[in-house]
Amino acid sequence: MIYAIDPTIVERAAEAIWRDSFLRERQPVPEPWPETPNDVRNKYRSFARAALSIPEAGEEAADAARYRWLRSRDLDTIDAGGIFIGRVPENLVVNGDDADRAIDAAISAVRSRTKGPAE
Repeated sequence: MIYAIDPTIVERAAEAIWRDSFLRERQPVPEPWPETPNDVRNKYRSFARAALSIPEAGEEAADAARYRWLRSRDLDTIDAGGIFIGRVPENLVVNGDDADRAIDAAISAVRSRTKGPAE
């Protein structure tokens, strides 16, 4: 899930990363952040946005647990009711390695359709 990141937080994080780059090298910070050239500030803003957009480990663990639960569903789940991985138009419930292969094939198909001529 991607969240909008408050620009003020990005700016503070960018400045902190910038300052840290000098401190790690044991160099004095050359100028106040607001006086730093804009292209340099933009580079550190990009670093900050990237760092702030990394999902929390807890979110990834929860996603992994959900997927493990989903891929282990019984094949009769469609008759018994509940959540499952399904293949259409065949109307089949898939699980385990079959679910992994079906998902990998679907991802691959989408990627191959979205590749441009240069890729």
